[in-house]
Amino acid sequence: MTVLIDRAERLTNLLALLLSTRRALTASDVFNELAGQYPAGTAAKRQAFERDKASLRDIGVPIETEILGGSDAGRTAYRIDRDRYELRDLELSAEETRALQAAVAAIRSGTPIGTDALLKLGAGAPDADTAVWANIPTLEALPMLREAVSARTSVGFRYHGRTRRVDPWGMLLRDGFWYVVGFDHGHGERRTFRVDRIEGAVEAEDASSFDRPELDLRSVLPSDPKQLTASGDADADATALVRLDSSSNRVAEALHELGDARIVERGDDGWVDVLVPCANVGAFRSWVLGFLDAAVVLEPRSVRDGIVAWLDASSEIDLAVAESALKRRRSHGGKAAAGGAGRRRADERVRRMLLMLPWLIERGEVPLDEVAQRFDLSPEDVESDIAWVSMCGLPPYVDEMIDVFVDEGMVYMGVPRVFTRPLRLTAPEGFALLTAGRAAMGLPGADPQGPLGRGLAKLASALGDDGGTVVVDLQRPKIADDLTDAVRRVERLELVYWSATRDEVTERVVTPRRLFADRGNWYLAADDRRSGESRTFRLDRIESYSCLGEFDEPVEQPAAAEWFSDASIARTTLCLRPRAYWVTERYPLDDAFDTDVNGERLRIVRLAVSDERWLARLMVRLGPDAAVIDPVEWRAVADDVRARIRARYS
Repeated sequence: MTVLIDRAERLTNLLALLLSTRRALTASDVFNELAGQYPAGTAAKRQAFERDKASLRDIGVPIETEILGGSDAGRTAYRIDRDRYELRDLELSAEETRALQAAVAAIRSGTPIGTDALLKLGAGAPDADTAVWANIPTLEALPMLREAVSARTSVGFRYHGRTRRVDPWGMLLRDGFWYVVGFDHGHGERRTFRVDRIEGAVEAEDASSFDRPELDLRSVLPSDPKQLTASGDADADATALVRLDSSSNRVAEALHELGDARIVERGDDGWVDVLVPCANVGAFRSWVLGFLDAAVVLEPRSVRDGIVAWLDASSEIDLAVAESALKRRRSHGGKAAAGGAGRRRADERVRRMLLMLPWLIERGEVPLDEVAQRFDLSPEDVESDIAWVSMCGLPPYVDEMIDVFVDEGMVYMGVPRVFTRPLRLTAPEGFALLTAGRAAMGLPGADPQGPLGRGLAKLASALGDDGGTVVVDLQRPKIADDLTDAVRRVERLELVYWSATRDEVTERVVTPRRLFADRGNWYLAADDRRSGESRTFRLDRIESYSCLGEFDEPVEQPAAAEWFSDASIARTTLCLRPRAYWVTERYPLDDAFDTDVNGERLRIVRLAVSDERWLARLMVRLGPDAAVIDPVEWRAVADDVRARIRARYS
C-alpha cells in the first residue's frame, strides 16, 4: 500500500473519529486512537496532524477547538459538531433541483465547484446546454466577502496600496467585474471596490458587526465606467469636450449611446462636439483613443495634455529581457513548475468520497459504471477508492468499518454510523451555486416565479442571503430573447452588422449556433455563409436582423470556455505594466504569467488577434504600459496610427 493511500485512509479515519466522539480529543488522544497511522517521532507526528487538520478544513470540514480545564487545563482539544458538518435538507423539489442543475450548466466559472455543490444536494453533474450560456469570473476573495456580507462582519484588505477596513453591504457583478460596496472606515463614507484589484487576502474581523442600510446595488455603480472615479476625492461629474468625426460608424454608435443631451454643437464639416464624462481618467483615455484619429479632446487643457503625453510616451520595456523570460516559460511547457498536484491528491480523494458515500447510502446498490459517470471518474478509480475507503472507520476497526464493496460490476453500500449526510456547502460552493442561479435568472427565458426562482429562494435562505446583497447584472440586450429562439430553432438570420475593426457595415446571412455573455458583452456565435467559417458577432453591433424561415441541422458545439481558441486565429505576446492588466480581465488569454524585468514586475500574456488593425488600436490605448514581444514584425504595429492621432493635436 502506498503512502498516498495511507494518507487518504488516515484523513478519513481522523474525520470519522472527530465526527463521532462525544468529547473533544487532544492530539495525544487522536494519536492513541489512530495508533500506527501517524509517523514515529513527536515532531513528525505533530506536523502530520497539523497538515491533516488543514486539509480537512480546506475541503470544508468545521473542526472546532476548545481549551480544556481541570487536570488538562490549557491543553487544546478538537471535535466536529455534526450539526455544523452536515448539510441540512433544503427541501428542494425534483423540478427545483433540475433547475439549479440547468443553471450550473449554463453559467461557466472555470471551476467545478458548482458541480460539487450540486452533488451534495443530490443532483447529478449538469448536462451542458451549449445553446445559451454565460461566463462569470471566479475570484478567491468572493466567498469570504459574501459570508462577511451575510454575517454583517467587517473585513480588512489592501486596495491601491492602502489598508482598508470596510463594512461590506453587498456585492455586484457588472460588465464582467465583481464589486463590493460598503462603508469605508478610513474615509468615513460609502465606497465601491473592484474585487479583482484587492491586494492579497481578505480578513474578517470576528468581533465586529454593523447595520446594513437599504440599498439598491444596481443604482450605486454608474453604468458608464468613465464616471467611476479612481479615488473618492475626484469629481464624479467631471466632463471633457471632445470633437468626433461623425462619418465614422464607430462614432455614430458612440453618439447614439451618449444621447442628444451631450451634443454641444454639430459642424458643417461632419464633426460633432460632445461632453463626455471623464472622472475616470484611464477609462476616458481608453474610450477616446479607441476612435483613433476620429476623436480629439478640446478641453479641459489638463485632459487634452494628458492625451498628448500618453501618445508621446514610449514603453521603454526591455524586450530582450522579457523575451528571455518567455523562452524560459515555453521551455517548461508554458506551465508553472510541477509539485502541487500530488500533495492535493489524498485531499481530493477524500473530498470525492464524502460526496459519493451519502449518495450510495441512499441507494444501497448501484452499477459501477453509473457511479463513475456521476462523479466524473473512471470505473477503475471508483474501485480503487472504494478499496481504500472500505478499510476506514472507527477504532478498533472491527465492527465500525465503512461497509462498501464492488462485486461483479455493482457497488454495494451498508449503513455506517458516519458520513450518512453530505458535508455542508463550503463558502465557495454556496457562492458558486448562488451566483450561478442569479446569473441564470438573467438569461433569456428565465422565470422568477418558476422552479429556478423557487429553488434559488430556498438556497439563498439557507445561505443567509436576503436576495439583495449579491446581485448578478448581466444587462441582457433586448434582441437576446429573439436570437435565443432562432438559436434553438437553428433558423437562418440576415444580419446588418457593424465591424468595429474595419469600421464598416456589412450584411451577413448566418446560421445561429450559440448565444452567450462573456466579460460584460453578449455574443452570437454563428456559421457565416459569406466566409464559410464560424464567426462571433457582438449583439450591440447588430444594427438589424431578420429571420429567413430557413432551417439548418443542429451540430455539436465546442466547449464554452474555448470559444476563442481557434488555432487559425493569429496570436501575439504582450508585456504589460500593472496599469495595463485590464487586458487580462477583458480578453480571453492563452497564457499569462508575471516576471521581473530589470527590477520591474510585469505580466506577459498571449492572446488571439483578429487582425493587425485590432492590435494597433489596442496598443494605442495601452500606450507606454505595454509592448509587443512577438511576432517581431508587429512591434511597430501602432506607430503609424499613433502618429495620425498625434497630428490631430498639433
